[in-house]
Amino acid sequence: MSLDAIISHIAAEASAQKEALLAQARQEAERIIQEARLEAASLSRDILRQKQGEAEKARQKIIVAARLDARRKTLGVRQEIMEQVLQKLKSEIGSERFRKVLVTQAGEDEAAADVDFYLENMRLEHEGEISRVLFAE
Repeated sequence: MSLDAIISHIAAEASAQKEALLAQARQEAERIIQEARLEAASLSRDILRQKQGEAEKARQKIIVAARLDARRKTLGVRQEIMEQVLQKLKSEIGSERFRKVLVTQAGEDEAAADVDFYLENMRLEHEGEISRVLFAE
């Protein structure tokens, strides 16, 4: 075998090994890329699921806060209406309607009673009934 044939044979073997290594490297690179894509897709789904859960929690929190705010405002309006009803009742009743008898050592004397006292007692005793009448509960 001549020297040129040996060099040619070595060069051919080196070229074949190079091509084999390159093909193997391409396959390995493709496998790594595919694994990375799968992992990225999995992470993406996990992150999306987590963020959707967080968004749902935030949405529920906003809804609850809005409902509480609406309830608070409704109760405030009802309280204000109740106050107006009691004030109107107070002005229509007047202080002369409620009289009290003062008993002292000198005898008995009649005086105007504190209407606010009676209205407050009436409120405490009958607020539920008044509310049902006013707000059809």
